[in-house]
Amino acid sequence: MTLQFQHVLVPLDFSQANTELLNVVYTMVSENHARVTLLHVIEAIGDETDEELDEFYASLEPAARGKLGSAAQRFVDAGLAVEQQVVTGRRMPSIVQYAMEQGIDLIVVGSRRLDLANPQVGIGNLGYQVSMFCQCPVLLLKHEGNA
Repeated sequence: MTLQFQHVLVPLDFSQANTELLNVVYTMVSENHARVTLLHVIEAIGDETDEELDEFYASLEPAARGKLGSAAQRFVDAGLAVEQQVVTGRRMPSIVQYAMEQGIDLIVVGSRRLDLANPQVGIGNLGYQVSMFCQCPVLLLKHEGNA
């Protein structure tokens, strides 16, 4: 059985672990020409917004867009459909909401490996949270480190 995904969402935090993640996604979508959306969530500070916070978030967006553009270049060069999105909010709910609104059929997200001696500590990381709350399939790519 071959799984065909048409629209793959890749949340990026611009950590070193994203390099391996993007390599896997590139191989996957190159084979079936799926559309890719690279998503960066600017983490909101609390649930309140005001003009000063909005200006702060807006000041972070150009750097995020530049990094997404760099991450997308390999896909663009290969003629693959790639979109870049920056949103502001809480990371996990923003990823889940984006996936639902955009009809994403696969999310590929990085996640730390669990420390088997203390698994409850790692179970709250973003990759595991996304996999629990998303309604579409989620591919967790486990890596070493704190990202």
